[in-house]
Amino acid sequence: MGTSKRAAFELLHWTGFRIGDAVMIGPGHVDRAGVLIYTQSKVKQPAFVPWTARLPAYAEGYAGDREAMHDALAALGSRHMTFLATAAGAPRSEKGLGNMIRAAAAEAGIEKSAHGLRKTRGVALAEAGATTHQIAAWTGH
Repeated sequence: MGTSKRAAFELLHWTGFRIGDAVMIGPGHVDRAGVLIYTQSKVKQPAFVPWTARLPAYAEGYAGDREAMHDALAALGSRHMTFLATAAGAPRSEKGLGNMIRAAAAEAGIEKSAHGLRKTRGVALAEAGATTHQIAAWTGH
């Protein structure tokens, strides 16, 4: 906890977003109802991720995942426009975040990339009983 690597992992794991979108989202994307709403750059479709809002029934078992993500972001102590801002407060680049995640995975002896976290969230939602449309709304497909 307290590292950009951990915060990036938790954010990508919870949202299921692509790296290019993860570097752009921030507190301003969370509406008053506690839902993170973001129009994804690749498909131009909105994604709706329960941020602080009550979890849908199919996702109630993942409350711990959401709590871990909030804890990891809070540990950064960041008050910037984007959740994964650099130490200087600038938004991270897509390439920079991808390189950071690949390097962290390699350090941990894992040969994976951030895309695996996107797949993991989709599979977890499906296994929890989410419909195709619910998964698409969450992950922005």
